[in-house]
Amino acid sequence: MALRAVTLPLMSWLVAPELLAQFALWQLALGFGVLLAGQGLGHALVRDFHELSVPEQQQLLAQLFIVALVLGGLIAVVMFALTAPMVSIFSGFSPPSAIWFMLPILMIMQWGTSFLRLSQLARAFALMQIGGRVVWLLLLLAMWWFSNGQGLRSAQQLLTLWFVAELLNTAVLLWLIRTQLSQAFALRRDWFAAVWRQRFGAMLTYARPLLLSEGLYWAMGALGAVLLTAWHGLSSMAIYAMAVAVGSVGSMAGQVFNTVWLPEVYKSYQSSGELPWLPRRALQLTLLALCFVVVAALASVVLWWVLPASYEQVPYLVAATALKPILMALQRVSAIGIELRRVTWVSPLAMVSGLALQLFFAWWLIPVYAAAGAIVSLLLGALVFWTVKTVMASILWQPIGASKIISLVWFAAGLACFVALSSV
Repeated sequence: MALRAVTLPLMSWLVAPELLAQFALWQLALGFGVLLAGQGLGHALVRDFHELSVPEQQQLLAQLFIVALVLGGLIAVVMFALTAPMVSIFSGFSPPSAIWFMLPILMIMQWGTSFLRLSQLARAFALMQIGGRVVWLLLLLAMWWFSNGQGLRSAQQLLTLWFVAELLNTAVLLWLIRTQLSQAFALRRDWFAAVWRQRFGAMLTYARPLLLSEGLYWAMGALGAVLLTAWHGLSSMAIYAMAVAVGSVGSMAGQVFNTVWLPEVYKSYQSSGELPWLPRRALQLTLLALCFVVVAALASVVLWWVLPASYEQVPYLVAATALKPILMALQRVSAIGIELRRVTWVSPLAMVSGLALQLFFAWWLIPVYAAAGAIVSLLLGALVFWTVKTVMASILWQPIGASKIISLVWFAAGLACFVALSSV
């Protein structure tokens, strides 16, 4: 995810802003299909993976691949059939119908890379994260070279190159995990089916409320983009997409928490049943994450020399866009009690609160501040989500010094919002 902070600025010299904006909207629509095909099972996978033996982990991966092919294919067919109504509603912003048939491939990539991450196969996981972006960028450079510097002329060409890159990346992934897959499918069918019923039923029960939370999270990301495009056009959407891409460096904190923090927390909790060191660790990680946002904001000044002139507003927006994924990562620390206690109804409640506030601010800020207004409203929505979830975790599980952590984060968010709005 964080690689977007490098690849998209490079692409800005090869692709017109309007094409980048249109492609970002298409990826947003495709993200809804990925959400439906995933069924929230990613959360259950993180929770259950370390409770399984190695053969059971391999078997679960094979089962998820079957779900990816069947459910992803089914949703692709349904969305393909709905393409015509979407075109009539969203006009030129509706994605082409063929995009939906990427769903099975994207789901296989999602489950495969999750397996690599949870298995702590760091090199293979890094290869998967980097490979697709690098191949896509090389294909773009090749297209630019052979077109005599004309570059891409349509978002469909950009989409086609992305599909080829993802297809090649998926082939590499399947080769990396070929041993685990062959061992999983070699198991007896009756044992395979028995574990399917026992394990998958529990995973789906746990994941359903979180699927609603994921849907609301997707709506939070889509709301500002749709309103911004409708009111200010693709040029403003291009600035928004570029700022979000650069700010995705904040997702590196999420990768660290998911790869290092969560497995250790779950193992420690399973062994002792309590985490007395959590309040101190939560404060330390919050300060570290906010320092990361400050560094990202200061480093963003180089974008004035890196990006074309049409993106000159982007450096002012980086602090706000980097803080949003940081908040999504910090909730894995400050609100870890929600997951440990498996009180999954809190996440949709917190997300509804954040989405409602985002809609309120988006309605007032986007018409005046355009891309900056969309980004600020998105950050405020994420801030409310994180705050509600952190407070509820302290109430339902154990106190973690929430008032101190919340004060620090709100102060940082206020500064980021001020800088973003002052760019207009």
